[in-house]
Amino acid sequence: RKGLDNLLQALALNRGAAWHLTGVGDGPERERLEALASALRLAARIRWTGGLPAEQLARLWPDLDVLVQPSRALPHWQEPNGHVLIEAMAHEVAVLGSDSGVIPETVGDAGIVVLAGDVPGLATQLLRLADDAVRKPLAQAGRARALRLYSDDAVADRTLEFWKALVEK
Repeated sequence: RKGLDNLLQALALNRGAAWHLTGVGDGPERERLEALASALRLAARIRWTGGLPAEQLARLWPDLDVLVQPSRALPHWQEPNGHVLIEAMAHEVAVLGSDSGVIPETVGDAGIVVLAGDVPGLATQLLRLADDAVRKPLAQAGRARALRLYSDDAVADRTLEFWKALVEK
């Protein structure tokens, strides 16, 4: 569902570019994804961390340029969770996601959204984000969006406004 095989295929299309992938997380698909990375001759450029505790994950953010969430758009499933995108934006990491579920709404105009399953489109946008002049303004816009919409204060303000509106009715 997360479309990581599409990401690997997009990276294979960008073989000539300078990139390195850090895969964070674990699950039943990891072995298949590692085998695909090997078959695509990408394994030497990928570090698989497995699941990380919060303190190790916090140390990872400064080393990232782009966070990619290439989730699939399936008939009975769309991406329900944008938390990792919000975290990346809050850490001033540029984000690239598919148009599945909550991703477009979460990213807004502070990142790049491609059609789910569009491997060539994903590859093209990854190359675009390799350019500091494209990536850095998006990362800054992402941080501003995360603080404006998803910080504890922003969520508390919206919650308070919601309850006030209910009471006033």
